[in-house]
Amino acid sequence: MKKFITIVVLLFAFQMSAQHIIKHVASPNNTQGHITTINSPHTNGKNNAILIVTQNYGAYNVNEIGVWYAAGKWKIFNQNRKPIPKNSKFNVMVVQPNSGKAFVHTTAATNTAGHITTLASRLTNAKPNALVFVTQNYGKYNTSNVGVWYSGGKWKIFNENTKQKMPVGTKFNVLVLNPGENKIGSTALYAFKYTNTSSGHISEMNAPVTLPRTSTLFATQNWKNVYNPNITGVWYNGKKWTTYNQNRKAMPKGVRFNVLTTSHTGTSTTSNSNNTPYSPILVNHNILKNVGLIKVKPIASANAKDTDRIGPDAKLAVSFSTVSQMDILKETFNFYDEIYKDQNPKSGVYYYLPKQFTLKWNKEANDYAFNVFYMSSDDNKRGSVLLNIELTPNIKSEDIDLAEKMLTQQLGKKITLLPLDLRDAPEVDFGGLLSRFNIEPASVSTNIPSDYKQPIVLDWRMDSNIDNFVGAMLNQSVGAMMHFKPYGDSTSVKSVGINLKVNTFDTFGKIKFDTASELLEGWTNYLDYPMYPNKITVLKKNGARLYFETIDLERSKVEPGAIFKVNSDPSVFNKLSKSPLFGVWLNYEVDEDCEACNQTVKRKIIGGTSGSEIANMEVQVINALEYSGANSMKLLIKSIQADPNGLNEIELDPMSITEDGLTLDGIQFFVPEGKELLYKYQLILVMNDGDVHRSKWHDSNSNLLALGEKQIDRLFPDKKKNDLLNNAKDSAIEKIKDSVGIHNEEDAVNKAVELLGGLLTKKKDSTKTEDKGGENEQEQEDPNNDQY
Repeated sequence: MKKFITIVVLLFAFQMSAQHIIKHVASPNNTQGHITTINSPHTNGKNNAILIVTQNYGAYNVNEIGVWYAAGKWKIFNQNRKPIPKNSKFNVMVVQPNSGKAFVHTTAATNTAGHITTLASRLTNAKPNALVFVTQNYGKYNTSNVGVWYSGGKWKIFNENTKQKMPVGTKFNVLVLNPGENKIGSTALYAFKYTNTSSGHISEMNAPVTLPRTSTLFATQNWKNVYNPNITGVWYNGKKWTTYNQNRKAMPKGVRFNVLTTSHTGTSTTSNSNNTPYSPILVNHNILKNVGLIKVKPIASANAKDTDRIGPDAKLAVSFSTVSQMDILKETFNFYDEIYKDQNPKSGVYYYLPKQFTLKWNKEANDYAFNVFYMSSDDNKRGSVLLNIELTPNIKSEDIDLAEKMLTQQLGKKITLLPLDLRDAPEVDFGGLLSRFNIEPASVSTNIPSDYKQPIVLDWRMDSNIDNFVGAMLNQSVGAMMHFKPYGDSTSVKSVGINLKVNTFDTFGKIKFDTASELLEGWTNYLDYPMYPNKITVLKKNGARLYFETIDLERSKVEPGAIFKVNSDPSVFNKLSKSPLFGVWLNYEVDEDCEACNQTVKRKIIGGTSGSEIANMEVQVINALEYSGANSMKLLIKSIQADPNGLNEIELDPMSITEDGLTLDGIQFFVPEGKELLYKYQLILVMNDGDVHRSKWHDSNSNLLALGEKQIDRLFPDKKKNDLLNNAKDSAIEKIKDSVGIHNEEDAVNKAVELLGGLLTKKKDSTKTEDKGGENEQEQEDPNNDQY
């Protein structure tokens, strides 16, 4: 009994000292004004939990944040009480107070002076090499961002805005770690510090280890003679993790950060569920840039049991369609048609692949894992566009558990499903995708995890025209293929589709209900598209045996936000309500032809970063060259709306015009909501004799700029007058040549000057005579003349 109590206490202590990571996204459902509420079993009802929070790029939130516990839940709030933008993302670490790594500090008159408060803890006192992470915990509002600083044997927290005093009564959650490897409970962490050497508002981390795309990071500024009074966040730029200033102001060089990561490569190891040793190997692809995955070779140890797995046999495939009931599971879930036996039949291990990868959709925030980042450039030119796309296999742990139960039941032995081990890195075949949108293959990077439940991350750069690419995703299939090479077979290749089309069932996936009552009472369509429910799949039990049953539905359209009920159909109602159900899934079709829906999704994808809508503009060259007599032209366009972030006036690359009848398109502006398109343009004429005529800058708000006769006359009014005079001069000289018989142009000009001079002299004398006569007449007729 004594041993039992000891074990229980130890287990309890272990659970209490564990930490958890939450990735919180602000959505209309969990956010009101300046407060967003975390809803997690790891935080709900846990008022003593210590939360460390860092903003992760989703939307720019230029406000200092804090955490606050109220009504049984933890909340994140903006200290200045300005609204939290939708899709703001937060990395949240939940640490228990008895972890031995964290504590709460409260400012008081005895420990605070000016903008600085001093920590007093055994975790921080006389620990100059400690890496300290802090998050404000509501006691008083403190709108300045903060950093940490070691001086006089103690760590201090300070306001980066040194003019703002630290309020007495405010609180800070403090986490203290050692440089390098750390553990809280059983969770491995890695902490380091680095100094910014980058230009601009984004700072690439100079980490001593490799930080995978899937890492969750936390950062706190650590003072090193340089202040940065700007709210920061973390962001993965497609190649490296970065910190960045939310307000996009340049980050001073020399700013230092303490950084904590939940995963890295270099020293960590992986263990499998069957206790067979794994040997992690990092494989780099030789074609695509930054392609890699952790490939595991499941080689049994020398003392392996006869039930240990050896590795997949790609030739021993079992089709889902040949196993009773498994065809329904394959249709309802996203499994590849075949699963593969292990080379050791006694292991009971089968290997799976996903049927396809699709664009990841976040149900809670109702947004898409398609991020558009507009890169800065020198000389006020528009930079390139970086696309970051997460592709999901739409397979969850609960799907694996259910498939294992069904296979165990159907095959009559205990079955374990594992992701298919590979002999080499998967190859991504983009087909004609790259050439269609002028994407350089060298700019593409792919991050492929070894666990197929995790998303694949694709990154690539485009010069512009993101609008057309997203349009293709909405209106046609922008497909690619992922080629997997199973371990243990030198020739076999399994190809899985990559579907980037948004408006399909595959993007949103099956809709699962915990109980049938949700369908009977009414379910609200939360998709961005109308849907046509066509089938309900239910999981039932007959004794200990699980089995699926499908219920066909009459085709009916359910608009976004509308309520779908099935209780109007007695047969469906009876099937859903009479017997216990252990799973309910709704199958449906998506209305792909909803153009208004496509535009809404396009705004989410493209406007989610810039906060603006894309306006396309084109130039039509009618007869501008012929009318102006120019050899060629250059058109210059500039606008603050050419900057996706709306900060600087950007001048687009000059457009050369060498022939009439051209149409120049693909010109994009980012117009803030409620504003009209506005830009300036200038036309440069290059004449045959080498002269260059440059117009003034003109304003326009038109999506169509036509260059014809009227536009040339308006842009070059002085040139029009000069051309008329030159034409008149040429005509006069030709007439003089004909009438006088002079063929030399110079002699004709001299003769014209002589003739014009005589005419002007006679005209001048005539004018004087007329003036004199007029004066005499006036003297005779003036009734006020003195002589009368």
